[in-house]
Amino acid sequence: MKAAILLADGFEEIETSAVFDVLKRAGVSVFTAGIKPGCLTGSRGLNVTPDTCLSSLTPVTLDAVVVPGGYPGYVNLANTPGVLAILGQMASAGKHIASICAGPLVLEKAGVIKGRKVTCYPGMEDRLESAVFVPGQVVVDGNIITSRGPGTAIEFALALVKHWVSPEMADRVKEDMVA
Repeated sequence: MKAAILLADGFEEIETSAVFDVLKRAGVSVFTAGIKPGCLTGSRGLNVTPDTCLSSLTPVTLDAVVVPGGYPGYVNLANTPGVLAILGQMASAGKHIASICAGPLVLEKAGVIKGRKVTCYPGMEDRLESAVFVPGQVVVDGNIITSRGPGTAIEFALALVKHWVSPEMADRVKEDMVA
């Protein structure tokens, strides 16, 4: 399993680091991909240098992609044509797409959640025009997994492990983390 977490300036730190950490613990080959080369600054000021740049991603070699929220991170991702193209290619291939907080608005703009059940950060539900909003902490609809926000990041990450690796691995990671 190979997964990329897409990052732009203004990414949500907890959502990014929790997902990265939990996926690594589960043995997933996970890495970060920035929309531009060099250091990016999170919504709370954390500076991170992504592992690679979006322009070097090849969706055919990926099994999954994760879109975190954070402001203005989700806006920056949604305004990047390469991000929308990758999401479209991943969806067309039936690959895994996950998003948390305001990140599902990026999925909406990419046109990959039409008619799908999703959740998002409270107050942004009406901006999911093509999807079916469900108020759960984590919502799974086939290959699309979404979650509400920073406070649900660990639960979201464990759901990714459950569906992408195995329920047993999710249980093991949860127990090891004392979650």
